[in-house]
This record gives sequence, C-alpha cells and structure tokens, in this order.
Amino acid sequence: GGVIDFGAAQITVADSTFASNVHGSGGGGDVTLQGGVVDLTGTNVNVEAIAGTGNAGSVSISGVVTLAEGSALTANSRGSGLGGDVTIEGTSLTMTDALIASNSFAEGNGGRVEVTVTTLAMNGSAIRAQVHSSGDGGEVSIIATNASLDNGSGIDASVLATGSGLGGDIDIDVVENLSTRAAC
Repeated sequence: GGVIDFGAAQITVADSTFASNVHGSGGGGDVTLQGGVVDLTGTNVNVEAIAGTGNAGSVSISGVVTLAEGSALTANSRGSGLGGDVTIEGTSLTMTDALIASNSFAEGNGGRVEVTVTTLAMNGSAIRAQVHSSGDGGEVSIIATNASLDNGSGIDASVLATGSGLGGDIDIDVVENLSTRAAC
C-alpha cells in the first residue's frame, strides 16, 4: 500500500475514506495526519491486512483530535499478516460515536492502539484490540491527564466467542481525573 500523509494547521474531513490496505504479501501503507486541529466526521481511515501474509500499515494522528458520527480508525488483521498500530498524540482526543481498532480477525496478530493526550473524552465510542479467531490480540495503552467514558463507551482487548487466540493487554494511566457514566 501507499503512504497517505497530510500536515496542516487544521484538517477537516467529512464523509470520506482513506485506505492503504494490503491484499497479498506486501506491506500496507501508513496514514499520517498532523495538524493543530484534526476533525474527522463520518470518516474511515483503514490500513488493514485484508488477506495473505502482508502486514497492515499504521495510522498516526496528532493535534487536537475529534472523531465523530461513525468515524473509524482501523488497522486490523484479516489474514496471516500482522495488524497495524494506531497512535494518537496531542492535546485532546474527543470521540463521539467513533471507533479506534486494531483487531485480529484471522491468524495474524492484532496491533497496538496507543493514545497519549491531556484530555480523552469518549461518548458512545470504543477503543478495541479484540481477538475474533486464532491470532493474538493487540495492546491498548491510554495515557491521559483527564479521561471520561460516557454512554456505552468502552476500552476492550477481549477474546470473543469465535476466537482462540490470546487477548491483549490494556494499560490505562490517568494522572488526575477518570470519570465513567454508563460506560462498558
């Protein structure tokens, strides 16, 4: 897959898809969005290992990041290749009805999801590194000063009923305030 790289003071994207997937033995491409403000609404960023032995790419986003209205950042493994990493760094990550995932759907292992922000706010959203088959799950690392998980939001590294691989680890380090309301 190819590389997708955007850098600007403000990046606003609505109802779009960025994809750099791998369907064979090659490596997937990376997607990098670096901005003062990154606002994704109804937008999917996919760097998945769809089939074969190729490894997924990575997603890296920095700035004041907002994911809303079904936006998804995915670096899943659906073959024997490894899932990719999803990294978010910046002042804040606000998720409303959004998903960040590096799951294993086949024999390839999931990747790592890493969020390092001052403020994490999740509303009806999920961060996942699940196992759906024989591959092992990835890891989830959250480092924040303040975090809130509301309205069914959750952080998950489980092995589902269809999975036989090992679940991944979740490491959450919230320095000051952690708030949960109706979270999963």
